[in-house]
Amino acid sequence: MTQEELEQALHDVTTSNVFASFQTEVPDNMLAHFFGIVTVTNKEDSELLWEIGFYSPEHNQITVFSTQPVKKSITDKPFGEQPDVRTLKLEEVNIPFEKAVKHMNEYCAKEFVSKKMFILQNEKGTVVWNMTYITENFLLINCKMNATTGEEISKERSSILGDLGHRVQ
Repeated sequence: MTQEELEQALHDVTTSNVFASFQTEVPDNMLAHFFGIVTVTNKEDSELLWEIGFYSPEHNQITVFSTQPVKKSITDKPFGEQPDVRTLKLEEVNIPFEKAVKHMNEYCAKEFVSKKMFILQNEKGTVVWNMTYITENFLLINCKMNATTGEEISKERSSILGDLGHRVQ
């Protein structure tokens, strides 16, 4: 997904009647994240459809909109006891989605991946591509990349089954 496609998805959501109604009810909202998930079958990726989350500090809730078609899908509390949800600014995204995914795919080249999850978010003041793959042998592989500079922030592999996991430096 290119920068223009991210902006177009955001535009499609924020100019919809569904969002206008939400905006009337929750005017203090701010862009919080983009989330997408892909299922892999026979080494073929399903279509990636983005969901876009908006956070309301006043209500301490995130409301998520699907993009195709635009609809309000869920409203829930953010994760954690004291969430630190910050505004996501798309103008700070310099590393395209394709480049981040290429990096992750190279890291996971020898794995049989069954699910791919992607989040674009502002994490502690840094815009981050947060990518998690789930493999057929029950590994969670996560990589975080600075979406402004392309610097790798972290890589981690852990077993869904328990203490077989380890951190990759």
